[in-house]
Amino acid sequence: RILIVSHRRPDGDCLGSTIGLMKGLQRLGKQVVAYNEGPTHGKWDWLPGIEAVSDQMPPGEFDLTVFVD
Repeated sequence: RILIVSHRRPDGDCLGSTIGLMKGLQRLGKQVVAYNEGPTHGKWDWLPGIEAVSDQMPPGEFDLTVFVD
């Protein structure tokens, strides 16, 4: 399991990196979770894949955590 974490109050560049990395890893067959501490809805709703970025820390352990900016 891979956790991708973005910074607080993310901008479009940060969310784009999060979503792009998530989709790329998923295409490689990896189990990926994208997390952001705060909600990402509203201004960034137009980004394809934004619905997959959760504002709830997923339970369990991860094999790898990647922080994006």
